[in-house]
Amino acid sequence: MPEVSEYCANVLTSHNMPTKIESAGKNDALHQNAYHLLKEVLKQYENGSNLPQLMPPKGGKKWIEANKTWDWENPELQAESNRIQEQLRREIDEENDDIDNYLSDSSSDAAPVEELLGSILDNRVDPC
Repeated sequence: MPEVSEYCANVLTSHNMPTKIESAGKNDALHQNAYHLLKEVLKQYENGSNLPQLMPPKGGKKWIEANKTWDWENPELQAESNRIQEQLRREIDEENDDIDNYLSDSSSDAAPVEELLGSILDNRVDPC
């Protein structure tokens, strides 16, 4: 969201911090301070209802998997990244298996899905 990015950049600038931090190391004080500052300011910003309501993006796990193009210099971070990537792969595989099992189950029918979709559509709030 451009307005949130702009707000964050303004907050960092107003606190004499760079808007782009080159190092995000575990012991990097500038990165940690910027993170904590933005965390608190965005919490207040959100509580004031200034942030737009967003739906989580669909396919995020697949995007992460497809866009993993970096290797960490720190072996501990690389090991953690590898562990998370493997966990995501397992979760995606399990979700795909669940979908395949549901779709191949001859006793399932479309009525529960249609009822769920109908109730979701009926309870939508018109944003205008």
